[in-house]
Amino acid sequence: MDLKSTFIKRFGDLVALLRVDPANDAAQDLALTAAAAAVEHASVEVEARPERGVPHELSLQARMLARNVDRLRIAVGAEPDELLAVARALAHDVTPVTARPLIEVQPGREAASSSREEAAGSLPRGPEVDPQIRRDPARLGMWDSSELFQLARPTQL
Repeated sequence: MDLKSTFIKRFGDLVALLRVDPANDAAQDLALTAAAAAVEHASVEVEARPERGVPHELSLQARMLARNVDRLRIAVGAEPDELLAVARALAHDVTPVTARPLIEVQPGREAASSSREEAAGSLPRGPEVDPQIRRDPARLGMWDSSELFQLARPTQL
């Protein structure tokens, strides 16, 4: 097995273990040691898109896709603590996957191009509220169905 395949397999094992069996320290140490040994003398680049078929749900590529990471570039000599930090982030659902000194993280196109403002601006418009409708303050909070139908009128398409 070549170094890239070894790294993908062992680093993927580490990510899967952190996700489904976080208390298994011995297996995590073995996977981390093997992944670090694979990048000791050669850099590795991993793409999220698998070469064949659909990735298994616990595979490294599947977690990269789930976390919207297109590519990982691991430089020669990446330290085990750097690898572990990235593996933990990939295994988690919300922890940001950030670059490390010897690990480059290339975000997916969606993550790179979207922002919160763009996301908020793309929401469909809701119903328009008729400003002419006045509520009796004494009945505030007590709506009957006829008032509800008058309050919201459909927007024009």
